[in-house]
Amino acid sequence: MKRLFLFGLMLAAVTSASAQLLDAKKISNSNEKVKSIDQMLSYGQKSLGPVSMTGAEINADLYKQLGIDLPTTWEAQTGVGKSISKMAKVQAGDLVFFGDGNSKCVAFTGVAYKVNKDGFDFMYVDKENKYTLANTNDTNFRNCFVTASHVASDKDLNAAYKSWDKMVSAADKAKKNEEKTFKESKKAKEDLSKAKSDLEKAQKNLAELQARKADNEKDLEAARSEWQQTMDAANQAANMGDSNKASKNLAKAQKQNEKINKKLNKYESEKQKLVKKIESAQKDVKSAEKDIEKAEKKVSKTSDEYASAKKEAEETAKKIAD
Repeated sequence: MKRLFLFGLMLAAVTSASAQLLDAKKISNSNEKVKSIDQMLSYGQKSLGPVSMTGAEINADLYKQLGIDLPTTWEAQTGVGKSISKMAKVQAGDLVFFGDGNSKCVAFTGVAYKVNKDGFDFMYVDKENKYTLANTNDTNFRNCFVTASHVASDKDLNAAYKSWDKMVSAADKAKKNEEKTFKESKKAKEDLSKAKSDLEKAQKNLAELQARKADNEKDLEAARSEWQQTMDAANQAANMGDSNKASKNLAKAQKQNEKINKKLNKYESEKQKLVKKIESAQKDVKSAEKDIEKAEKKVSKTSDEYASAKKEAEETAKKIAD
């Protein structure tokens, strides 16, 4: 690889890429055994020995275990995260870059392993393609530090885990709210349907009661009319001197009158019952009409709430899926 002195240019181009690299979903769904910087370094330590990858590629593989995607070239890696120009500011897990001898051209890259009072240990790929441990005080690396990149800390990772958990919790809550409002909307519609059915039943019952009352009145009126005709026939016979016929008609009228009185008593009794039932049915009608009005408002409200909850659930689910 052609080594270029890019340090000054890279410092000018560095942005706070750590925020871009930290993806809550990727971090939370990464290697279950690698959840911290120390665990990442322990994972890297197991790879010490001959390797077929470059130092930058191993750096990327280590961070991949945490769910963080890094470019696989040292040039690009110097531009990620927070640039560190002083060796004393390096933390365990930071990407580190060293020159060869007194040159400030990057020749080696690795990951800081353990920070000491006067420097730090780091893992890197040497010239013999061996992944090994070295210290900044070693002869080959003394005064060879070029730069470092702070990609993430345990604090950053924990924040990402919490962010993901919060998103999952929000999605779960939104889904439950969607289900809840759907049930409420469904129940409101069922209540509305029942209220309408109750209204129809009450109106039908009222109509039947009123028809029965009218039929009773007609029947009573017909009996009175028949009695009146018999009385008229008796009076007419008496006027004509036909006492026998007049007597028969009076006897007939007497029976009719008794029948009328029975019907009248029965009618009055039935009438009182019907009047109470009619009043009750009228109340049922009014109550059912009010229930319909309330149910219609609730249907409208719960339908809107369900639509809103469904949209929120879809949006949070999409965030997780993306």
